[in-house]
Amino acid sequence: NTLTSDIITINIYDVTGRMIKRLINQKDFKGGNYIIDLDMLDCDNGLYFVYLYNQDYSYSDSWKILNNK
Repeated sequence: NTLTSDIITINIYDVTGRMIKRLINQKDFKGGNYIIDLDMLDCDNGLYFVYLYNQDYSYSDSWKILNNK
């Protein structure tokens, strides 16, 4: 599956299901590679979930964050 030019959304959630960051909520992405800056220093150490989706496609992954606080 590939992403179309629909609105693409990328959100990050904590383990309780609370959305802590919305990275992207934008239309008209063209095919290709993108780099997104993400600052998680204000977040506690722990497990987080990233969801990328649009009308036709979805992707999820888990991240373990260790900020050495």
